[in-house]
Amino acid sequence: MDTDVTRPLPRGTFFGRTTSLHRCGATLSEVRHDRARICEEHVHAAAYFSLLLDGRYRETSGAVTVDYRPFTIAFHPPLTSHHDVMGDGTRVFMIELGEEWLETIASYGVPIRELQQVHGEDATWLAVRLHQEYLRGEDASDLTIESLLFELCGSAAEHGARVDIAVPAWLAAVESEVEEIPDRRFDLRALAAAAGVHPTHLARTFRRFHGRSLGDYVTGLRIQRACRALGATDETLAAIATDAGFTDQAHFTRTFHDIVGTTPARYRRAHRASTNGSGSL
Repeated sequence: MDTDVTRPLPRGTFFGRTTSLHRCGATLSEVRHDRARICEEHVHAAAYFSLLLDGRYRETSGAVTVDYRPFTIAFHPPLTSHHDVMGDGTRVFMIELGEEWLETIASYGVPIRELQQVHGEDATWLAVRLHQEYLRGEDASDLTIESLLFELCGSAAEHGARVDIAVPAWLAAVESEVEEIPDRRFDLRALAAAAGVHPTHLARTFRRFHGRSLGDYVTGLRIQRACRALGATDETLAAIATDAGFTDQAHFTRTFHDIVGTTPARYRRAHRASTNGSGSL
């Protein structure tokens, strides 16, 4: 493929094997890279979100670099010049936006002018739910897709409003601690004491930067861990639930459905069908 940065790639065009679904003024695409590769500097005509499903990759645009791990999500304004380093077995879900969706983001009054990682966990799970609709192909619900796109655009705009506010060093330390072992039992008072702040200050600051409580954030991390296990292992649902830190399989299944929008068993089947190239598209 020609990588001339002056020639924007049209919607639905990416490096790697790509399948797309065009609905509701958006293009939903799954892109697969079986082998490690470097994608030279290039631009896409449309604004888009990228959600890493499997593998690892690094994306750089000017002074901004996003190191993707599974379920990292980032937003790209139109014509964002960038280059990528893809790992083996990388699979990415792309959500390209038509003009009407850019107008939705602009209606918040916060222009987004460069590549940015969207840190709010809500954005991750909205994109995961959109991926579930993508996997349904022509049976996907327009109402569901539109609803999710409105929420996702709002999430990106709200994050843009906070992008210039520095994250306190103590909050970054708390984030690192809970992300390292999310299945552990955490005590808010103990985390606050270790950070040298009052528990109320920790709770309010965490919500300010993440758009959700610390408890909900940890639950999201546990679900991410479970999603990776569902896609990469043959472990039983009960074993995955325990390993992710849930009290039992029933609790895990209820929480998983609330966040991802489907059951763990259905997620595993859809993930494997998509990975094997036998999905509905």
